[in-house]
Amino acid sequence: MAAARSSREHFILVGSYTSSYAAFRASGLGLTLLAFDAETGTPEPRGFLGDLANPSYVRWLSSDRAHVTLETTDAEAGLALIAVDDAAGLALLGRVGVQGAAPCHVDVHPSRKWVAAACYGSGHIVRAELDADGALAAPAVINLQSGSGTHPQRQTSSHPHAACFTRDGKFLIVPDLGTDELWCYELTGDMTAPRRWRAPSGSGPRLVLFSRDDRHLILVHELASTVSSLRWRDGEITTVTTASTLATGFSGANTAAGLRWHPSDEMFAVSNRGEDSIALFRFATHSGAITPLARAASGGVKPRDFDFSPCGRWLVAGNQDSDTLVVFRVDVAAGTLTAAGHAVTVASPSCVRFRPPATRSI
Repeated sequence: MAAARSSREHFILVGSYTSSYAAFRASGLGLTLLAFDAETGTPEPRGFLGDLANPSYVRWLSSDRAHVTLETTDAEAGLALIAVDDAAGLALLGRVGVQGAAPCHVDVHPSRKWVAAACYGSGHIVRAELDADGALAAPAVINLQSGSGTHPQRQTSSHPHAACFTRDGKFLIVPDLGTDELWCYELTGDMTAPRRWRAPSGSGPRLVLFSRDDRHLILVHELASTVSSLRWRDGEITTVTTASTLATGFSGANTAAGLRWHPSDEMFAVSNRGEDSIALFRFATHSGAITPLARAASGGVKPRDFDFSPCGRWLVAGNQDSDTLVVFRVDVAAGTLTAAGHAVTVASPSCVRFRPPATRSI
């Protein structure tokens, strides 16, 4: 069990790439646990777990358990359950293989009875049952997606990039970067004929998050470097608005990447790989309108992911190609991001996850 926590001490679990595939540079050694001082904004490594192949994405199950994707294209592709102890560090509790290649995202159902994962390389979506301790049963395939898009390199086939449960647990939403679609699976059905919502051609849907009341969702379009607010009503989706994630006048190559809510649920941020920045947006909870607030250079190269601290006063960005975690101050009232002057070396960081408070949904 996790030790009692100080009110000023948070913990961060960081996934990394340990071996390259496709165009990925990888020099990571595994999972890293860091303590984070909420008063000073300083991170400090506390634990490490190797012997995992590309533990690229992390999803907390509880204060002392987390699920991790093993993002490979060979027999090691799978999901792992990790024990997290503030004092003792990290331990592998079990792993299961998945039918599919490059599982890149995992989500936990609100009931804590299932997880779902997206296999970017093969188009598979899988779901696994959990026991009371979070142990994984062998995952079952929900559906093998198929199709293509207009981008000549990135959309030659289906590429599901995330699997996200609605907060009420009724649906599973899958952004398919390869087909420019959101696939909406109703969990009470046989899950063979999902509803489909089409994004703009060539935009490349990557990640999606639901608002606290399940009335809206935020969608990042990786290839278009845009973010959309969408209205949601039991499987029906309509666009509220779309905004660029880039600074006006930026003309270089870029792909949008990470997406996280601020703990207030009234702001969110998106990372940009190419511009190498974090863009902060305001979210209007009633209308779903989004407003650009601020942006900050990520302090490194290729910020694949980031996360807000549970207290909401800090943001930590993981720069995959410069092997750093960089800390920023968040001024909620002013809507600004400012480099805090703190950084720590973590090789090839791919996912940054603060441990959430026990009272907050993971």
